[in-house]
Amino acid sequence: MEPVPLSTLSSKTGKCSIEVKILRIWKSINPKANNQLICHDFLAVDGENNAIQRVIKPSDMMFFDTILEEGKVFIISNFFVTDKKKSYNVIPNSHKINFVQTTKVVISENIPELFPTYHFNFADMQLLESRLNSNEILSGKLTIATCSTSRIIVNPDIPEATELKQRPIQPSDLEILEQIHSDVFPIRYESEFFQNVVNGRDIVSWAAVDRSRSNGRSDELIGFVTARLVLAKDSEIADLLKYDSLEVDKKLVYILTLGVVDAYRNLGIATALIHEVIKYASSIPVCCAVYLHVISYNNPAIHLYEKMSFKCVRRLHGFYLINGQHYDSYLFVYYVNGGRSPCSPLELVTVIVSCMKTGLKFVAAKLMKNEEKMVKWPKCKETRGLILTQNKRMIKTECSGCEYV
Repeated sequence: MEPVPLSTLSSKTGKCSIEVKILRIWKSINPKANNQLICHDFLAVDGENNAIQRVIKPSDMMFFDTILEEGKVFIISNFFVTDKKKSYNVIPNSHKINFVQTTKVVISENIPELFPTYHFNFADMQLLESRLNSNEILSGKLTIATCSTSRIIVNPDIPEATELKQRPIQPSDLEILEQIHSDVFPIRYESEFFQNVVNGRDIVSWAAVDRSRSNGRSDELIGFVTARLVLAKDSEIADLLKYDSLEVDKKLVYILTLGVVDAYRNLGIATALIHEVIKYASSIPVCCAVYLHVISYNNPAIHLYEKMSFKCVRRLHGFYLINGQHYDSYLFVYYVNGGRSPCSPLELVTVIVSCMKTGLKFVAAKLMKNEEKMVKWPKCKETRGLILTQNKRMIKTECSGCEYV
C-alpha cells in the first residue's frame, strides 16, 4: 500500500498508510488530577513537511514502546483519524491520528535526513501575549522572540504569519537571483551562470518563497540552492569514492551555490533546501554522493553541513581568490545509495590484521626453514631414509591504499 501525504488525511479517511518521521514523543498528563497520565503523544512529519499529532492510549502504549523512537522514519497503517479538540494542540492541524492495538508500525528504509528535522509556524503578537503566562494550553507556534515578563522583542523584518514553500527556480527569478548572489557571496558569477540556472541548462535548482508576503512578493525568492550532476570519474573526489572502475556511469551531485536572505536566516530554510538536493541525489540509482566546497571562515555553513552528517574530507589551500587574497576551502561529502569512502575504519583494521597474519606466516616459514637445515639423517643402506625437500615459496602481501575521510 503506497503511503499517502498527511495533508490528505481527514476523519473520513479510509484504510491507508503513511510514511513519517517522529520529531517528538512525550506524555500528556492532567495536572488537575494529580498528574494522571492521559495519553502518549507524538509529533510526526512527512516528506512534504506536513505535520500531524498522534495519540496512543496508555493501555496500548505497551505494543509500541519498544518500536517508536524520535528521529526515525516509520510506515504506519491500520490507524484512524479524528478531529482534534481546541486545547492541548501542538500544531495548527485540525486532525490527529489514533493508534490501536492492531496498528502496524514498520521502520522505513528511507533515511531520516530526507525528512524535515523541525516543523514550526509563526504566531502573531496577540497570541504570544495571551500565552505568555499560561501553561495549560500548549502552543506549537514559534517566533524569533525573547521573552522577559510581558516584554516581547521580535524580528521586525519577518511577517507575523509566515508560510514557507519550495519550488523550482524559473526565468522570472533572474533579477532577484542575481541580487541575492551579489548580497550573499564575495565571488561574482557570470551572467551565463544565472541564465543556465533559471532555464535549467545542466543545473538543477530549488527556491524558497514566503507565500504570506504581501505587495505581490509571495512568490519572490528568499532562498535558493543550485547543483549540477557530474561524472564521478571526472570529479575531484574520485579518489574518495569506493566503486568498481568498470562502473563508468557513476555520478555525483555537486552543490554550486546555497543562500538565504538575511531576514529569513536561522529558520531552517537552508536545511530544507539541502534536504531537497539529498533527496534528488538519492533518487538517481547511479549517484553515490553529494559534495561541495565551503570557504574556511564560513563557520555557520561548516556547522550546518556537519550537523547534516556531511563529512569534511579535505582542506584545499588557496582554493579561493577574492580581492587579490587567497582563502582555503573545505571539501564536504554526503554519501547516498550505498556510496562510501574507499576504506572504512573496519576495512582498515581488516587490512592491518591480514598483513600481520601474512607477516607471522612469513616468520614461521623462516624458522621452519632454519630448523630443516639443521636436521641430519643417518645413512642406512637397507632402510629408505626420509628425504626433506625445501619448496621455495614467494610470499607477497597486497595492501590496497586507504585514505581516511
